[in-house]
Amino acid sequence: MTRNAWNLDFVHDKYKADKSIVLAAVNSFGGTLQYASDELRADREVVITAVSSKGVALEYASEELQADREVVLTAVTTNGNALGYASEELQADREVVHLAVATSGQALDYTTTELQSDREVVLTAISSNERALLYASDELKNDINFLRDAILKNTKALRLVSEHMKQNCLNDSMEYICEGAFSECTHLKTIKLPDAVKCIGHEAFLGCTGLQSIKLPSDLISIATTAFKDCNNMNLSIEIPPSIYAITLVDAEPYQFCNNNKEEFEESGILWEAFNSASVFSPVSIKIFGNLGLNTKKYHIFNADWRFRAFVNWGTYSNNKNEHGRWPLHVEAERNLKWSEGLCEILEANGRAIEERDEATNMEAFMLAANGNLETIYSLLLDHPAVINPYVSRLI
Repeated sequence: MTRNAWNLDFVHDKYKADKSIVLAAVNSFGGTLQYASDELRADREVVITAVSSKGVALEYASEELQADREVVLTAVTTNGNALGYASEELQADREVVHLAVATSGQALDYTTTELQSDREVVLTAISSNERALLYASDELKNDINFLRDAILKNTKALRLVSEHMKQNCLNDSMEYICEGAFSECTHLKTIKLPDAVKCIGHEAFLGCTGLQSIKLPSDLISIATTAFKDCNNMNLSIEIPPSIYAITLVDAEPYQFCNNNKEEFEESGILWEAFNSASVFSPVSIKIFGNLGLNTKKYHIFNADWRFRAFVNWGTYSNNKNEHGRWPLHVEAERNLKWSEGLCEILEANGRAIEERDEATNMEAFMLAANGNLETIYSLLLDHPAVINPYVSRLI
């Protein structure tokens, strides 16, 4: 029986009533409790062993043990959905229910209307599984403050909020617009995303055919390639804050890349994929491309194996020093960004940077590029030949 617990189904009834044999079976796989004798399905030790292995084995316990608090607590600790087989009394027990929904959020479906209105219990359930919102009371589903808290607990819960309430329950501290968040919200006309949002997931605005304007957040880093798929309103206006200098488009869910500061920029005119699935030459894509004023170039990525597609506003990027007081020209020269793959655009956007030494290293730009290729070093010197004069004069 220890090799294959399911053999309990095929043995003689006398073995199904043998406690040692049944204990071995349910310890291996709790679901085999269904083949035990009625007497053993009412045996507390056997049932606790079974539900410790597989919580929903509570289904096969006797009615008496389905009403046993210790047995049920053991079951819901293993699998919250075991609550569905507990007695009505225990389905109304707040401690039991709270433990169940913490394990399996959808177990909220098996409790009382009173506990489906319990703010703490429902938030715990949503933290475990966003679909628990489906089983919350109508009162909570229409409570803006509750919905904001729920979305903070689990951003995916936004998908299940009614269309007319979605926009109002966005929380200022949200960092992620999840996959399908506003999918098929055909009545959505305008939206301003919270400034803290860093990533927009796949099909977040899929089929929002009525969308006329959207303001992207200032901290935005990544947009999934299908985020604005089938938003076919040719008058769609997308406001992009000037602080955004790069948007990466990724084929997987972008949230995992939000904190990655080293993106790889590939040369390709595919920005349209994120906003419109119809054509690269659609009016929407042309408008977006023009508003961004973007160039697409390659950028070397360190310690990563993912290829991003990104679009960089070199003008905005190049004219802002980083937190260490370094110009992007110096940073990228040190990282060996090639002249033909973006360094030229950085210098064109901010020519004064080459006239200054790097704040961190006290080196000239051409020195920082010394580990790169000769084209880059030559081009930096050709653009600003005066920088080499002090060094030449020392040799004369």
